[in-house]
Amino acid sequence: MKSVRTWTGALIVVLGLSAVTPQVQAQSNPLCREPAPRYRSSDPTTTTSSTTTTSVPKSKYSSQTLFYLGDSLSIGTEVIGKMSTKLLGLGIWNRILADCKIGRTITGGANDLQKRLAKTRNIKAIVVALGTNDLQSRTESAYPRFAIDLMMAEAQGLPVLWVNIAYDKKLHPDYDRRAQKFNKALLLARSTYPNLYVAKWYDAASKRFSKYERDGLHLMPGGYRDRTEFLVPTISQFWKKYLGATPTIPTIPLRD
Repeated sequence: MKSVRTWTGALIVVLGLSAVTPQVQAQSNPLCREPAPRYRSSDPTTTTSSTTTTSVPKSKYSSQTLFYLGDSLSIGTEVIGKMSTKLLGLGIWNRILADCKIGRTITGGANDLQKRLAKTRNIKAIVVALGTNDLQSRTESAYPRFAIDLMMAEAQGLPVLWVNIAYDKKLHPDYDRRAQKFNKALLLARSTYPNLYVAKWYDAASKRFSKYERDGLHLMPGGYRDRTEFLVPTISQFWKKYLGATPTIPTIPLRD
């Protein structure tokens, strides 16, 4: 039987032009509602801290930073999918800030976004990959729009790409119904926020249910790689649309 590795806490990844420096903050958090993603012994693992240096191409846009705000699903795309490294390799940004925390909700993420924007210069765009934790308990019909408005109020008018929500609908039909309502609210909110765009992970994930963990929330290692393969060109296309950058890899179309 293969061993299974887990962690709890947060992952902060800061990638810059001359160095790639993952900073892992592994800490106990028994209050988190969301369990840590699981990894087999053959998969990449993390320790309490690690630093690696990798040469990357110089960006044409040397003052541009992309900020990624996520939960444990985003930890999986970072550790297994190497998402920030792949984004930096496009040569569009000079820095990627990926702030991923187990159990993070939208309301908590909005507070974290406020703090980040107050202390970090040159953030030009934001990716929000949150909501999976919220919808496990928040059943109020008004909650999706409340949470979206809260996050967008903290974005300070910066362009925001929001990765919509998906669960294994076979295991969690109730969560799936909430996810569909939330995803619809995201699309409707675009009429209020012209700086909001939606990455339709729900559509892509519907083809990948076999790669969910048994909890129906987290992904198997192959699922995290699929999510990364979806996100990298989608984020690149988002940046091109809003900021006029030219991606260096083929991108997939984003539908309204």
